This record gives sequence, structure tokens and C-alpha cells, in this order.
Amino acid sequence: MLLNDADFKQQMGSVSAGFTFSKIAKDVERVQSKFIQPILGDTLLASLETAYVATPSEAEQKLIDKIQPALAHLTQWVYQRKGNVIQTDQGTMVQITSDLKPAFQWQNRDYRRSLLSIGWQALDELIEYLEKVAADDFPDWLTSEGCTLVREHFIPTAKIFTDYVAKMQGSRYQYQQVKATMGRVEKKMIPSIISQSLYDQMKTEDKADSLTTANAKLMDNIRGAIAHMAWAEALIDLTVDVDEENGGLLVHNSSFAGTVDGQTVAAGGTLSAMVDRHQAISREYQESLWDQLYAAPDDYPLWKASDLYEEEQPSTEVKNEKDSGIFYF
Repeated sequence: MLLNDADFKQQMGSVSAGFTFSKIAKDVERVQSKFIQPILGDTLLASLETAYVATPSEAEQKLIDKIQPALAHLTQWVYQRKGNVIQTDQGTMVQITSDLKPAFQWQNRDYRRSLLSIGWQALDELIEYLEKVAADDFPDWLTSEGCTLVREHFIPTAKIFTDYVAKMQGSRYQYQQVKATMGRVEKKMIPSIISQSLYDQMKTEDKADSLTTANAKLMDNIRGAIAHMAWAEALIDLTVDVDEENGGLLVHNSSFAGTVDGQTVAAGGTLSAMVDRHQAISREYQESLWDQLYAAPDDYPLWKASDLYEEEQPSTEVKNEKDSGIFYF
């Protein structure tokens, strides 16, 4: 594990004197396995664990310092639900002492949300830091399964997604909620515009952090098109909102509007308008991408050699035709 009693207390601050690390040790292992290991990969994680109990190098210690905020806060989020609950022969009981009593429901809710928000943000900061220093300090990570997972999509972090859809608010948790949808949108949309060959080339270059100058110019429109269409579909499927503790889910039945856990639930008409708006913005990015390709076709020989290229740029008006270069659900 990359966390011990002293480091956990340093990260969390408000921990009672009677708290024992052994109570959360299994939760630390579970959180590390679920959230940290997929990012680091098995090899880097194992080397850091060895260094942590010995004498880490300066580079290793800096990376561990980036890991521990996520590990501590997400562990506390997991443990907080059960911390004062014990199982007895009379059933499940809550512990109460003369000095302490359980927090009110709203305090528990707000505390869990805070833990989750800090933990997910720390994961994004860990990813950004690792990508920044990996070439010099951890070169093996660049060819690891962890790096492959991090760079699986053209939009690898919540921070980048938020550059296009502000409602994401940099939330790694919400990013995870829409990641599968985003991947599906990317694989279906982008090859239909830039060609499968150019898409495959850009994926290879992006994973190696070696995009050509011409291909790099396409990334802004590619990311904008993906982000807004993925968000539109997420609003349809999940109705994602900022409520991280409850999984970012809102009811979107048009016949219902009210509050859930103190949060306002949007009526169906509002959600429908939001979906339409994000789909429209995505189409604007798609059209800009289309214009980029036709403005410099010789810069994209793989696309120019594909069946998608025509000598005269076709119209991108909304027709929903099967052979349209613009993507629709």
C-alpha cells in the first residue's frame, strides 16, 4: 500500500486521537486496486510500494505525494458510510459515546460529497503529473497498460473535457460516468469524418504523444465534437448532473420535477433543450473539422485517398443522409 497511518492523518487532518489505521487498511487496498493501479500499471505500482517502505528517490516521492490525496480521500469516502456501524448478535448498531455522536444526515451527505470531489480531482492531477514527468522519470510507464488506459480516448481527462463542456466542472467522477459513451461516440463519429485510416494514424500518434503538426491542428475540433455529442447522449441515458455522491443521476421524466436529496431535479423540457443545444454545438465542431480537411487536403493524404474525399467540398447541411460526412445519432 502507498498509505500508512501517519500519511493518512496528514492528508485528512480531522482524525480523532483514537482512530486506528488498521480499521481502514482493507479499504485502502481496495481503493488502491480500483483507482490507482489502473493508472500506474502493475510494474510502476509495485516499484513504488517497494520504495515507499524503504527510501524513495526524489522522483518516486513526488509521485507518491500525488497519489496519496486521492488514495486517502477516496478511502475515507468508502469507510465513512460504515465507520460508526457495528454488527452485533442483535443486528446492526450505531456506536455513540458520551463525547461523540453521529453527524446529522445532511452533514454526512456534504462530507461524502467533499471527499469524493477531492479524491476524483486528485486522480486527474495524478494523471496530468505522470504524463508530464514520465518521459524523464518513469519512461517504462509510457509503454505500460496504465498509459494505454489513460490515453485510450482523444479526451483523456476531466479537465480537458471541461474545456469544452463547462458543466463537467473538472469532475473526474462525472468523466468516468460518460467515458464509455465518449469512447463509443469517438469511434463512430470521427472515422466517418476524417476516414478510418487517418483516425488510426492519429490514435497511434496521440498515444505516443507524437502528433504531427497537421494532425494536431485537428484535435480542437475533434475534441469539441466528441465532448458535446457525448454529453448530449449522457443527458439522455444518465441525465448527468453535478451530484457526485448520488452518481450524477437526475430524473428526466417530463411529468416530474422537484427535489432529490436537496437537489433540484430538472423538468423534461429543460433537459430536452440541453440535449438539442449540445448536439448542435457538436455539429458546429464537426463542420469546422470538415472545413479544415478541405482547406488543406494535401496535409491529410490518408483522408484524401479515402472514399470520403470529393474534389468539390459537399454541403454539410442537416440531411441525415447515410453518406453524409456529418455524424448523427
